[in-house]
Parts: sequence; C-alpha cells; structure tokens
Amino acid sequence: MRFLINETVYFLRENDLILLNSKDVHGIINDTDNLFERYVIEFDPEYVTDLIKYYDVLAAFHAPDRPHILHLDVSQAQNFLFQFNKLNSYENPESDFALALYQKIAFAELLLQVSTFAQSSAGPVIEDEDPKTVRLKKILSYINSHLAEDITVNSLAEHFFISPSYLGSIFKPFTGYTVNNYIIYQRILRASKLLKQNFSVQEAAEKSGFNNYAHFIRTFKKYTGYSPKQFAKLSQNDQTVPG
Repeated sequence: MRFLINETVYFLRENDLILLNSKDVHGIINDTDNLFERYVIEFDPEYVTDLIKYYDVLAAFHAPDRPHILHLDVSQAQNFLFQFNKLNSYENPESDFALALYQKIAFAELLLQVSTFAQSSAGPVIEDEDPKTVRLKKILSYINSHLAEDITVNSLAEHFFISPSYLGSIFKPFTGYTVNNYIIYQRILRASKLLKQNFSVQEAAEKSGFNNYAHFIRTFKKYTGYSPKQFAKLSQNDQTVPG
C-alpha cells in the first residue's frame, strides 16, 4: 500500500504512524487486495496550546524537516495502541470534570510519545518507480509552481499530453481531491501565507491566482472561516488562525 502526502508517495508497512497537519494534501493509494486496520486521531491544535509553553508537543506536525511517516517497531506500536486505548477510555469528558482532565493528560502523554518516536525515526521508503505515480507527482509540482496562472483541467491535460478524463481518473484516487478543488485549496494556502507576510488582500488574491476579487473574498471565507482582512488582522496580532 502507498500513501500520498503533498507531492511524495510513500510505501507503507505494518505499524506505520502517519503525521499530518491541516496543510498536507494526502490520500491512500490502495491498489492491492490486502486488508488493513486504521486508527485516526483528529484534533484542534488549540486544544494543546496550554501545553506548548512547557514543551512543543506539536513540533512533529509542523517542523520543516519533520518526517511524515514513522516506522514503528512492534514494541513501539503496542505502546502507542495502549496510550491510544487509554485516551479513548475517557469518552464524554463533559459529563465529568475529572474525566476531562484525565483525557487531557492522556492526550499530552500520547503527543509526547509521538514526539519521541519522531526524534528517533529512520526515513520512510519513498515509492518512485510506478510511472503513474511519477506522472502525478509532476502534475502536482506543476500546479503548485503555477498557481498564479490560469490553470484548468484542460490546460493541464494538454500540457501533459493526456485527456481531461484520464487526468481526473488518476488525480482524485491519489489525492482525494478533484483537480479543481486541489487548485483552490492550494491557492487558499498560498493566499494565507501572503496575508501573514503583510501583503495586501488584493496582492494576495492576484499572487495566488484569484483574478476575481469578490470570488476570492467568498472562497477564502468558505475555506478558513475568516474574511481575508480578518485573517490578516488576527495574524498580525499573533493569534492562532488556520493556514
């Protein structure tokens, strides 16, 4: 089984731990008949902001050189599942204040465990041999390098000498996005970064490929929950905002 994260495809093996943040484009490429069991933990980073003043428990999710895939040995996997099950045992914490505290402690322990694994992790195996995978990586790289330009399904298909229907058939199974949704998502991410760098709303829109200002305002708020001006203001005040 393989797993796509941004523009890289990784070969997965038993007991692998995958670390993703909200900016990572990802998808399972399951082109075998092998069955697998998956455990997912999704959380809001704000839940652990009170812990970061003691130790950056989120470094494994946002550090520039962080590994995306951690190859756990059997002992590590067993320890992780023990902690995972311990966390799950504190369900419905709102019904009891003590349970909410126990849940927070259990989650902090789990993040510290992940941090330890990440610091000692060997690099994952990267799959580069499949021609379809190589082609898709080139397409993703091209999109990310030309976001400010007018990119469409037809123009991409023409550039890579494939049909639009074939492009759609290989793109979503690998990324989990349609071509158009992926382009919009990446443009919103770029606009977010530009706004954080004090670019004006107009400049952020143009440099991220939005030619229609009103459309940019609507789309940005749909994806982030903030208008571009609100987002920029919150960023300047060092408040936690998405992107």
